Amino acid sequence: MVLPLSSTRCAKNIKYGSDLIKVCATGGVLSKGDDPQASQYTLEEMRAIVADANRLGRKVAAHAHGAQGILWASEAGVDSIEHGSYINDADIAQMKKNGTYLVPTLYLGDWFLENAERNQSRIFCWEGEGGHAGGRQNIAHAFASGVKVAFGTDAQSIRMAERA
Repeated sequence: MVLPLSSTRCAKNIKYGSDLIKVCATGGVLSKGDDPQASQYTLEEMRAIVADANRLGRKVAAHAHGAQGILWASEAGVDSIEHGSYINDADIAQMKKNGTYLVPTLYLGDWFLENAERNQSRIFCWEGEGGHAGGRQNIAHAFASGVKVAFGTDAQSIRMAERA
């Protein structure tokens, strides 16, 4: 069996000191050319990454905005979903079944909107698609539905925007 390149990279990162594996299960809202709703890996690739990380004693976090990426990441066994902007009922059910944590990063969208005059970035496209407001509603629904929640900031995105 040929292992996906992502799986071998996971093992290499652990070999060189990573204590957590973070995989981009979907595109990002601030990355030019990315679609935040498009899955970046197949379910099988994510399963291979999680299997390698778990075998080597590491947890896996998944950057995921889009519903398909959230679903596949939770099915693959990741420990947490970072962001969850487009989370839906199928994602919520899978996350509850697997005990997957949601780590929403709501402040980040607020900060970008508050500082819009100096941040001419992808956030405007995302906001035009109802991303931030819709994300808040989706995440509130996930909270009300009983998804486990953890805290995270994604604060490095603010520092990157300040340097742009």
